[in-house]
Amino acid sequence: MEAISSSGCWLAESSSHDINQFSTALKGWIQEYDQVSAGDFSGNLKDIAMGGVRIFREQMSLPVAQHVHMPDGLINVLVPLTASAEVGSDSSRALFADSITLLPQNQDMYFVGAENTDYVVISVDQQHLLQHLCEADQVALLQSQRNYSLMVSPREMHHLRTLLPALVEEQLALPDAEQAARYRPLEHRLMDLVSSLYTGYDHDGEEICWRPMSRQHQSIVQRSHQYVLSSAGAEASILDVCRELNIPRRTLNYAFQKVAGMSPVKYLRMVKLNSARRDLLRSDDGIGDIAARYGFFHNGYFGQEYRRLFGETPSETRRARAVFPVM
Repeated sequence: MEAISSSGCWLAESSSHDINQFSTALKGWIQEYDQVSAGDFSGNLKDIAMGGVRIFREQMSLPVAQHVHMPDGLINVLVPLTASAEVGSDSSRALFADSITLLPQNQDMYFVGAENTDYVVISVDQQHLLQHLCEADQVALLQSQRNYSLMVSPREMHHLRTLLPALVEEQLALPDAEQAARYRPLEHRLMDLVSSLYTGYDHDGEEICWRPMSRQHQSIVQRSHQYVLSSAGAEASILDVCRELNIPRRTLNYAFQKVAGMSPVKYLRMVKLNSARRDLLRSDDGIGDIAARYGFFHNGYFGQEYRRLFGETPSETRRARAVFPVM
């Protein structure tokens, strides 16, 4: 379902069992998703935009490595709706399961979500928000750091986890004739919520603690990810990856366990399989040629690992191109 007005407001709902199709569902954001756990993927997106304010909820059934280029000029606040012992347990993760994450502007964001990832993002045009703030709050907003998590009280987190999905559902459930009349109240409510978080207090007036987020382990995983997909790294062993990044094997293993919850061998194999799948959907190159491109020179092994991850053979993926085109 998608409805777009002449004023640029819209409501959209989409779902997909194809991870590549789902990664393109969020209008205006550049994203690439890799499935890093075997099983049947399903994703659901509910998206509402009201001029300078947007709120969307994204749910994914399986662990997914998400590469997102954050849009410029937007203030983005991510609220996890489900806590997970696997993801967000310490500062090695990009997201904290027990706090609100401030997403950076005009930067690449990378993280590995847990099984049954479920979060809401409020996205506000910075200039639009500044027009509604007094001078002191404008200064506080512009000086705030982006690579932080906001530690709020358990009561506040429960409040947000209850409130935000309800706001999305209420707006989507309205008859078409009533949608426009409800945009402005929702817009103001979300702007007030974001401005209060950035200026340091929750809705009960309690002070919010800002916690810096470490990117060291994420950087190791992301650089390894990029290297094995390059022509130089297509046939790389784990020792080759360590040499390329100039880090000990122990450090590499530790980073992958912290960020992805698995060994580098397993993660990087799945990364290659995801890229092979995109090539199968995008190109007419032979299956064997695509497999070799990512270091799989034994067709039987490639087909076995591919089917284990995606639940279908490479040939079945190739035949599905007409159903799930990838842009």
